Amino acid sequence: MDRTRMVKRAISRWLVATLEPSKSGNIDFLDLVDRFNDHSNSELAGLRISNAQLVSYLEELFKAKHDEPTGRIHGVCWRKVEPRVWKPKPTKDPKDQALETRLLAFLNDNNVGMKRGEMGFATSSFAGYRQSWFYGGYFHLKHDRIDHDTAEEFLKKCEMVRYDEDIQSWFVTT
Repeated sequence: MDRTRMVKRAISRWLVATLEPSKSGNIDFLDLVDRFNDHSNSELAGLRISNAQLVSYLEELFKAKHDEPTGRIHGVCWRKVEPRVWKPKPTKDPKDQALETRLLAFLNDNNVGMKRGEMGFATSSFAGYRQSWFYGGYFHLKHDRIDHDTAEEFLKKCEMVRYDEDIQSWFVTT
C-alpha cells in the first residue's frame, strides 16, 4: 500500500472515530486542526498534512461544508465520549480455585470413565487424594490430603459434579 493511501486511511479512521454527522451541528476548524495534530503527534508518528487535505477528507466522508469566512465546518459534531468503567471480572475464592484444581488433577489421575462421568467416586477418595511430582531429584507434593468435611462442602457447591443418592457417589456432569 502506498503512502498516500495509508495517510488517507489513518486520517479517515480518526475522523470517523471522533466526529459524527449532524444536521444542526458545527465545529470550529482550528479546533479540528489542533485535535488532529495532537492525535498525529501521539499516535501517527507526527504525520503532517495540509489543512486543505484534512478538509477534503472531512467533506468526502461526511458531506460537511467548510465555511471559510466564519472558520466553521457545518454538518458534523464531536462524538460524545462516554467514559468506560472497567469492572473486574468476578473471580472465585482462592480456596475454591485450589480445590477445583485439585478435583481436575484427581480426575486426570484416575480412571478415564470417572472423568467421562461413567463411574462415580466417593468423597473420601477425593479428600484422601495425594499427588506428588518427582523433579530435581526430589518428590514435590502438589496436592495433599484434605479434611473430609471440606471436600464434601466443596463437592456440594461445585457445578462440575453431581451426587447420586442411590449409589452414594459423585459423578462428573457432562
